Amino acid sequence: MEQRHHSIRELLSSSQLPLWLKLLCSVWVALLLPTYWQSTPLGLLWSCNVALLVTCAGLWLESSLLVSIAALGIVWWQLLWVLDFLIHLGTGISTLGMSNYMFDQKFSRFSLGLSLYHGWLPFVLLWALSRLRYDHRALLLQTLVAWAVFLLSAIVTTDLTGPAGNLNMIYGLSETMPQTWMAPRLWLVLVMVLWPASVYVPCHFIFRRVFA
Repeated sequence: MEQRHHSIRELLSSSQLPLWLKLLCSVWVALLLPTYWQSTPLGLLWSCNVALLVTCAGLWLESSLLVSIAALGIVWWQLLWVLDFLIHLGTGISTLGMSNYMFDQKFSRFSLGLSLYHGWLPFVLLWALSRLRYDHRALLLQTLVAWAVFLLSAIVTTDLTGPAGNLNMIYGLSETMPQTWMAPRLWLVLVMVLWPASVYVPCHFIFRRVFA
């Protein structure tokens, strides 16, 4: 028994990430999953929710690859979300519109509270990268994950008035009106090309330099 306790202590001491952080992420996911499932399971396809699930697995496994994949996927977008939320909270002015739903009375306080993970997740991912280092394989893998999510989003939704809304912007940049610049399939292809090229590639080189 004493030897077993000693082994557990050794395991905890050799861990690169704290147990409380892994538990926090797990509790958040455990609360979020049934909430989304009850309202609309399609909401789990939002790239931020996919990244949260990947992050939770990456923290427990202490996998630099999984953490790197999640970081490429959402750190940039969620830092913008934090900026937009703080400006809206402090001034009442909507700038980017990314966090407008946080001030919408039609959503329950519980669901809005769950959505606050957008505020801490990018910082957790950056800190985890500083401990685990960045895995350069994440660029290809996150691009494949994003393509799969975009295609699945297009398959399971019919229009932006559905329960999941404009899921991953596959209907355009507006939350209320579909884009009319080009054919819907061409827009989807454009998103699948520009999203990795404009976000993942720059972040990949930044992370490689900072968290080598």
